[in-house]
Amino acid sequence: MGQLPDRGWERPRLGAGIRRVAKLLAAPMPDRQYCSLRYLALHGRLPDIDRPQRFSEKLQWRKLYDRNPLFPVLTDKLACKGFVASRVGGDFVVPTLWSGTDLRAVDWTSITFPAVIKPAHASGLVSLLKDRRDAEAFIAAATAERWLRIDHSLVNREWAYGSVPPRLLIEPACLAAGRLPADCRLHMFGGQLSHIELDFERDGRWSYAYRGPDWAPLAVHDPDAGGHFSGDVPPPGSIGAMMEAAIRLSEDIDYVRVDFLVTDERPYVGELTVYPAAGFERFDPPSFDIELGGRWRLPITR
Repeated sequence: MGQLPDRGWERPRLGAGIRRVAKLLAAPMPDRQYCSLRYLALHGRLPDIDRPQRFSEKLQWRKLYDRNPLFPVLTDKLACKGFVASRVGGDFVVPTLWSGTDLRAVDWTSITFPAVIKPAHASGLVSLLKDRRDAEAFIAAATAERWLRIDHSLVNREWAYGSVPPRLLIEPACLAAGRLPADCRLHMFGGQLSHIELDFERDGRWSYAYRGPDWAPLAVHDPDAGGHFSGDVPPPGSIGAMMEAAIRLSEDIDYVRVDFLVTDERPYVGELTVYPAAGFERFDPPSFDIELGGRWRLPITR
């Protein structure tokens, strides 16, 4: 058993004690103040939330003011499966083996291993269960209980998560050549593809690369992340199918990131992300933040 790798991301971390104090101090802050101060700490400047121009600023605006009723559906990993199936068909949906809040209720004899377990109401958390012993170890570690207490609407003020009921889901492990699959993340603005992030394993470690719609390399990276790869990476054979599906999934959404798992058989939609990195990711060069912001037409009204 093990937490799936966070794929090379090595963001600076404060000591555990300082983090606890910071969380206690930030908890009572109004959402706008919290988002502004955290943005300042990471970007070195306050965001212009009232007149956002940068992609990162527009994500703060979205968190604070965009109450699109579709967002809670997309952020709910269970409900999102129905949305994906309705638009591009069930072949793009990873089957659900079980969902609920109490792992003691799981009939493990019905679970096909290897499998993954993750929270439906949170992002970035997944554990691989190779066999029944891994499942028993996962339960003994009480990880599920910690996951069920997570609320991203409080942690990063991501509004849509606030109405997603906490629960867990178990899925078959999607593999490629017996290993964890690459993630292919398509950034879509009103059905138009801006760029692609490929998150893949190379020489035993996880790396990422930015590509344009034509798969040409982009001279962009996240200065806070490890694993950036600027060399030659061939596109997945299913890139055309992923692009077509992403257009249909995003055509009436001003911005969404469509994440695919690239397996041996076919691509699956892993999730639809409306708040990537909670809007706190940095880009090098910084002009890419402005360029992406220029592609995004926010709703006129709050």
